[in-house]
Amino acid sequence: ETVVVPGKVLGSGALRTDVTVAAVDFSGTAETKIDQVGETMQLEQAIEQHPEGSNVRVIR
Repeated sequence: ETVVVPGKVLGSGALRTDVTVAAVDFSGTAETKIDQVGETMQLEQAIEQHPEGSNVRVIR
């Protein structure tokens, strides 16, 4: 599953599920935490990989 954040992801909180997070930007802490469990990508990459928006959730 891919989660899209239309902004910057910060490092507070914890991630326990293998998920791909796509965002405009990531703090260093957020990127480290996400990469330990899942994957990070830039928003542009998510648009290229999922042009129809299937299997994508947008979280604000």
